[in-house]
Amino acid sequence: MKSKRLYYINKISEVFLQNGINSLTVDMIAEKIGVTKKTLYNYFESKQEMIECFLDYLAIKQKKEISKLAKQELNPIELLVQTTKLLYNSYRFYRKKFEIEIQPRYQENFQNIIVRRRDELQEFILLNLNKGISMNYIEHDLNVNFASKFLLLGVENLFLSDNRLSPLFNGEKEIDHVLYYQLKGICTPRGLEHLRKSVNFKINLLQEA
Repeated sequence: MKSKRLYYINKISEVFLQNGINSLTVDMIAEKIGVTKKTLYNYFESKQEMIECFLDYLAIKQKKEISKLAKQELNPIELLVQTTKLLYNSYRFYRKKFEIEIQPRYQENFQNIIVRRRDELQEFILLNLNKGISMNYIEHDLNVNFASKFLLLGVENLFLSDNRLSPLFNGEKEIDHVLYYQLKGICTPRGLEHLRKSVNFKINLLQEA
């Protein structure tokens, strides 16, 4: 039963990604999947529940992408930069495609899912900061618990759709600037060298001196 429900969650998510949310009835969703409406109601109480599962599906998909990124041979600074860019591109895509449909009716569901995934993201950042300290990329006296919360808060404030600052940061190049100035203060000289290589803009070293 559980595996079958997961199968339908994946199928429903594909339908939402291709067709949007609000324009679809349960009958239309069932038709696109190739089952009856009754079959779907055996696994979901309502379209509302399907949408909640879809939003959770997006969060799980994002987590898998981060895990895949973590398996690459990246140093801790590169991994922090690439993870934030991945989050940025994901949020930008979903905001552009679903913001109007999610707000205001499903915005609370979306925010709840973000909160549920927050601890996992913070733990990932925390582990990466500790690894960076052990490899002399990050200052050894850093309060990693505070820093992980601060970095995660920065990500959420930039990318969540209800933030008024989001329109100020429209491209990956601008995100590179944000990341650079966020991470610069916690890097050792070795870490700073790798940070400069990880961001996609030219650093004026004379101006920084």
